[in-house]
Amino acid sequence: MHIRDFDAGAIPRDSRQILHVDVARGAGESLVRHTLLVVAGQQAGPLLVVSGGVHGNEYEGPLAVRLLFEGLQPAELRGTFVGLPVANPLAFEGLQRGTPADGLNLARVFPGRADGSVTEQIAYWMGERLIGRADFYIDFHSGGPGSELPQLCGYTLGEGPAAELQRRVAEAFHADTIWAHPQIAPGRTISYAWEHGVPAIYTECASNGGVTVEHAEAYARGGRNAMRVLGMLAGDLEGQPSTHYIVG
Repeated sequence: MHIRDFDAGAIPRDSRQILHVDVARGAGESLVRHTLLVVAGQQAGPLLVVSGGVHGNEYEGPLAVRLLFEGLQPAELRGTFVGLPVANPLAFEGLQRGTPADGLNLARVFPGRADGSVTEQIAYWMGERLIGRADFYIDFHSGGPGSELPQLCGYTLGEGPAAELQRRVAEAFHADTIWAHPQIAPGRTISYAWEHGVPAIYTECASNGGVTVEHAEAYARGGRNAMRVLGMLAGDLEGQPSTHYIVG
């Protein structure tokens, strides 16, 4: 199916699915396809969208989305989990940050365009059918080659229920560091979410050009903690509270 036809609200309760949806046409009119990992709980509840691989050379996120999906069972879940392991398949296949076909950075082009270049099409449909429809959104990033970052969870400061929920989820994520931003630059996944009233957080961690399983497992643990705050999972928070809190 095309992603324009994907409707998370129509997913049958008490189900687990792996779906393949077409999102764009790349060079030579070849299709760009997203894989969606979907778990719908027995009970209705929030829609959580989680993505990895917005940058093609950041690998902890795709693994973390898979770990979350593999650990979720409909019987224990309230609401629906939609995981997008690799948001930019072309960049992922090219082992690089941006899209080889048009040279664009998916994390800078939101809201994208339905009739734009391949990266702009991916951004448009991610926003239109996934991020903008969510009750909460998590974007897993990592530092990528050549950069050093602490393991962190970031969110945007603000007022009102959505901003308060972001803060609560960020603190419950139990990353080593929390980074609260007074504002977020346009073009990002989380700026798109914020502009559409969807509370969101993102993550970062150090990367060595491969996969650090410890970080991916910490992301999955944090995702489960987020679902507990959202009322999607029962149980106590896992891990230790953050040791550093940065504002600015």
